[in-house]
Amino acid sequence: MYFIIVNEVPTIDFSKYPFLKDIGEELKKFGGGVTLNDILESKYLEVAKERLEKIIKDEKVESFSNVRNSVLVFYSLILIVALLNNRSITENIAKKESKLIESDLIKENPENLLEIGKLLGVNVSKDELKFSIKDKGKERNIILPFSIPLTDYLFHIREIKRINENFKLNKRIVTNGKVYINKADLTRLLREKIRLKIIELINSIKLPSVPDNLKKIADELRGRKTPPCIVELRKKKELTDEEKRILVVYSVNVNEVTDELDKELVAKFRGNRRERYIVYSCEIMKKLNLCVAECGVKNPLELYYGRLLS
Repeated sequence: MYFIIVNEVPTIDFSKYPFLKDIGEELKKFGGGVTLNDILESKYLEVAKERLEKIIKDEKVESFSNVRNSVLVFYSLILIVALLNNRSITENIAKKESKLIESDLIKENPENLLEIGKLLGVNVSKDELKFSIKDKGKERNIILPFSIPLTDYLFHIREIKRINENFKLNKRIVTNGKVYINKADLTRLLREKIRLKIIELINSIKLPSVPDNLKKIADELRGRKTPPCIVELRKKKELTDEEKRILVVYSVNVNEVTDELDKELVAKFRGNRRERYIVYSCEIMKKLNLCVAECGVKNPLELYYGRLLS
C-alpha cells in the first residue's frame, strides 16, 4: 500500500486580513471606473466610523471575518484615522485590530501562516524540531514546528521583546543559525508585525484633497475644541512647573507639539508603548485652581475629541 503526502496549498481569506489586500485590486471587483472616492460616498465609511468609535470606547468589535466587504471597511477606517492625525488613536487602533486578527491567525493551518508571514516580510519555515525535557521528574516531549533565521528573528523582535520577555533570545531554542518557535509564538509575532503594518498604512496616507463627507465624519468625531483651561494657560507669559507639565501633556495628547514647548518635557511625556501620560481630569484641574469654565466634561480631552472620547 502506498500513501501520497500532499502539502496543503495556501488559501488566504483576505476578508480576515484586509491589510494584506491592495485597495486597487479590491476596487476592480466592482467594475471599471469605480474609485476610492466612490466608495467613500457609500455605506462603508459609516460602518468604519462606528467601528472606530467602538474601539476607542473599548466596546466589543467583530472580527473582520464577520464584516461584509471588510477590505473596503478597513481602508475607510484607516482613512478616517489618518485624517484625525493623532498618534494615540493610531496606536490604539493598530493595537486592538491586531489583537482581534490574532484570534483568526491561531486557527490557520501551517501553510497559511507561512504565507501570511511571507506577505508580512517574515522569513518563517515549516521546520520541525523535537526534543524532550524533564518536568517535575517526568519526561515531556516538545515539538517546535517553525523556524526563523537568527538574524531575521532578531530584527523582528526589536519591539515585541520590550513587552514580552518570552521573545528574548535567551528564552528561545537556537540551533544551526535558526530560532525554533511554536504556533502560538508565531501568531504572536505576526500580530506584532500586523500592528506595525497598520500604523505604517495610516501614516503613509497623504490626501491631496479631503472629500466633504470624510471631513465631516472626522470633525464630528474629534470636535476640535480647545478647552478653556488650556487656552488660558497658553495666554500666560509665566508658567509654574506644574502648568508647563499640563500644557506639554495636553499638547502631546492632541498631537499639537510646537517649538515653544520644553523639548525635554515633550520627550518625557511622549511616553512609550508601556506607559502613556494623560492630561489631568477636570476634577484635579479644579483642585489646582486651573479650571476657568464649567464645560460639562470630565476631562479636557473630551472637548477636543468630541464624541470620540465621551
